[in-house]
Amino acid sequence: MSLTFFVFLLMGLIATVVFVLGYYRGVTGAVTDHQNSDNAAPIPDEENSNYGLAIVCAVIASAVIIASVGFVPEMMYAGPLLAIVTATMNGVAFFKDPQAQ
Repeated sequence: MSLTFFVFLLMGLIATVVFVLGYYRGVTGAVTDHQNSDNAAPIPDEENSNYGLAIVCAVIASAVIIASVGFVPEMMYAGPLLAIVTATMNGVAFFKDPQAQ
């Protein structure tokens, strides 16, 4: 097994732990918030969402990586790396949520 394999394996394990802990924190926070609130509370409207640019950049980045694999063989590591980073950042987002408990 190569060093690259073990580095990616370690990164994947760390990403899994961060994601599962963040998901658990988010779910328990949502359940607690639901139990402590009025069930008929209205859901506030989203005023300004700044996610449009991030979504466009993510789509472009994934398309570039998929296309680059045909030209630069080393780019085959970029796809799994982006998946690991995405899972980690999803877990981190649960910890950054100010309403999560």
